Amino acid sequence: RGRVERTTTWGMIDGRSVVFPAHTSELNVLMLVFVTPAEVVRSWLPGDDFELAVAPDGTAHVVLAVHECLGGDWGACNTCDLSVPARPVGASASDERDGVYLRDPLVNRRFHGEIAYWCMGIPRRVAAVDVAHRGDSVSFLVAEGDEPALDVRVAGATPAARSRLVRNRCYAYLDGEPVVVPFDLEFPERFLDRDSVTIVLGTGPLADDLATIGLPRRPDAVAWGTGLDCTFHAPYPYPP
Repeated sequence: RGRVERTTTWGMIDGRSVVFPAHTSELNVLMLVFVTPAEVVRSWLPGDDFELAVAPDGTAHVVLAVHECLGGDWGACNTCDLSVPARPVGASASDERDGVYLRDPLVNRRFHGEIAYWCMGIPRRVAAVDVAHRGDSVSFLVAEGDEPALDVRVAGATPAARSRLVRNRCYAYLDGEPVVVPFDLEFPERFLDRDSVTIVLGTGPLADDLATIGLPRRPDAVAWGTGLDCTFHAPYPYPP
């Protein structure tokens, strides 16, 4: 049992029907990759079912991703995700079960936070996630309450002309039980100059996590894409 392709109705949230698969269109995505010693982020994964997927050199690729979703089945929203590579405990890279675990992700719409928490076991907190486009530059400002947590600015943010579909999975806990959330995401095929990124940290849990992995520092890789698609499939229990 892996990807659920048939239409599945989860139920209602705020008077709106929640149906899988759920498609997101016109998605703008900034991804910043930070190569980090595995021991720094190993404790970010809770529970006993999933573990950090460590590279042979003892590092983990931590990804800071900000998404500007302009439309889709669940409507528009902006999100800020901090993720680490994860796999089931005891699995190896050759098992092809690597996925991601989201560390305290943020969203600017309560409805989307409710879907993430109740339907997928992803504990999204509501915060301000603002995106501004100025010519070929883009900026992202994340704030929790009255305090800014993160300010990211990218100069020369020319999107990649091509993208590729990446099939992935998010590992989570729904009602305390381990689940797998499959998703398909278009990924831009061209990376930007790392020096084009400026990062300013503020305060709060997100800023603290980013400081833990050494920010503000230059990312090891930067990708920016516009007009992309993403599809979330119905979660299923792990093990299936």
